[in-house]
Amino acid sequence: MAKTDPEGEVGIDHVAQFQMDAKEVEHLTNLKSNIKANIESMSNEKNKIYGEIMIKEQANGVTGTNIGGGQTAGTAPAGPVVPNAPAPVLPPPSPKNGSGQSVYYASSPDNPMLNVQPSIVHFPCPLRDDPDPEKCRLECEDAECSRAERICSNYIECTHIVYDGEHGDDLKGKFVTLMHEVKEENLGGSESAFEKWGTKLTKAEKPRTYVIISYGGSGSKMLSGWISDLPKSSVVDVKHMHDPNPPDVLREFNRPLREATHQGDYRNRHIPGGMFPRDTKLINEGNYDDFRYIYIFKDPVEGLVSRYGHGHCLHVGGDCGNEQGFPSLEQYAKGGKDFFKITDFFEHWTTEGYGGRTYPVIAVNYHKIWDNVPAVVEALGLPQKHASSFPKRTETVRNNKTGAKEGHMNHSEEARNGLRGIYKG
Repeated sequence: MAKTDPEGEVGIDHVAQFQMDAKEVEHLTNLKSNIKANIESMSNEKNKIYGEIMIKEQANGVTGTNIGGGQTAGTAPAGPVVPNAPAPVLPPPSPKNGSGQSVYYASSPDNPMLNVQPSIVHFPCPLRDDPDPEKCRLECEDAECSRAERICSNYIECTHIVYDGEHGDDLKGKFVTLMHEVKEENLGGSESAFEKWGTKLTKAEKPRTYVIISYGGSGSKMLSGWISDLPKSSVVDVKHMHDPNPPDVLREFNRPLREATHQGDYRNRHIPGGMFPRDTKLINEGNYDDFRYIYIFKDPVEGLVSRYGHGHCLHVGGDCGNEQGFPSLEQYAKGGKDFFKITDFFEHWTTEGYGGRTYPVIAVNYHKIWDNVPAVVEALGLPQKHASSFPKRTETVRNNKTGAKEGHMNHSEEARNGLRGIYKG
């Protein structure tokens, strides 16, 4: 997570500088050849990149940029990413058994439950077995609670497994808590990215049109809804897009067929969007800073568990077939192919130079937003006073129990394991 410099500005590096350990370097190298067929999903704790917000600079050969909230768990700096290097993305899952996270017991000297550490926090998770909506508490299925280690290894957020009993206890039927350590690292160069973009990207606090893009199930409704509730002194309009093909230039939007709604639950709102217009009036490049294009992405496994269906497949430009023959999520997971084209969607919006774009795109990792909300607010060009109104993170419970109750296994851990076979390097 980026930390503020003495002047209070979030560090930015115009060549996408971030720290990587040797495993991350090897992973990013392998990613270049695999990205066409695969998308990265999760990681082990040494490969996690926390809180990063990337601005992809596409004009005049400028390279990708990280803004605010960026954090890596790597221990050895590897230098800046060179121009035309692949964009940093979520690393693949990697088991922690033998080399990663152990369980913290009640008497452990470094048990975060005993030693109050502001940097180690709770987070909600859809697989939780406890009703507490702000914590990720899991019921163990065996004496070693291997389930907790497996789930922790697949959650970017998870760095600690905490049990309130003692070492040697039979954990079967007991509960453990997954927790998240927030680490701060300075990305440096706070002014360089804005200087490179000039008038197309400024920190000026002014009314803007916000365009939120995602492949669904990634928090885009939450982000769109929050922004749409901000005062008109900050927000002109909000669009919610599922278009996998970025336009090369900015154009005016058509008048929506249906106006936005403002229900209290963001998930129930309608926010105008869909596909980008290709034949409307061009927006003068001198006015590009009046817009913020934001691509928000999430682990595609949880994204699909959250939002799956034939209609959504059509919305994101997938190979969907007819509705009658559309598979269940469980069947899709066993099929082993990315018919939703989430891989392509992700690549199109994060690959430098794709489509000849002439405007910046802020790429926001859903899993890392809450590590540094003020950095997100600054990157969006909003006044810092709005950070206090940012929504708390919530996760709907979707696990084996809810799947069985609803008569299908789309929520199951088995279905997730199948999806991880599709969305990994």
